[in-house]
Amino acid sequence: MSKGFPVLISFTGLTNFLGVIGVIGSLIFVGLELRQSQKIALGNQIQERANMAADFILSNLQGSDAGRQLLAIRKEGLNLNLVDPDTLNDEQYQAFNLIQDWRVNSIENVFQQYALGLLPDDVWSQVESRMMSHYSNCKLRHYYNSVIPALKKYVTTLPQDCSELITLDDWSASE
Repeated sequence: MSKGFPVLISFTGLTNFLGVIGVIGSLIFVGLELRQSQKIALGNQIQERANMAADFILSNLQGSDAGRQLLAIRKEGLNLNLVDPDTLNDEQYQAFNLIQDWRVNSIENVFQQYALGLLPDDVWSQVESRMMSHYSNCKLRHYYNSVIPALKKYVTTLPQDCSELITLDDWSASE
């Protein structure tokens, strides 16, 4: 008799064991791929819904002199988020309302994409700073009442201070 180590596992058993490990590894990989594909599909669905809402909102702004006037504020380096909506006439307010609906729709889309892990942190930081500027106008906060619950909860963590607002008369006087 030889004094070597006894073979406790046969080569067939070892081969079967390694085969099972390989199958398990493959299944885990396929599962991860499916999960990633589902996230991407969900992100595409969210994006498409946001595009449809934006198309509807923006189509109502076409040909609007009030909309062009409001958007011209940005060319002067002023922030449309700081306009006091109570100082607008009816036509301006309708255009302003559509612009704000579009902005919140866009913010909600980006928030969902970020939550899914489909956007990098630097993109989210840029959008977050714009959202904070938007939210700083206390008269615009009601636009967040109809967003998804996760975003509604998130905006409650933003600073609650209100910015000083401008009127279009203030802006017109500075031209």
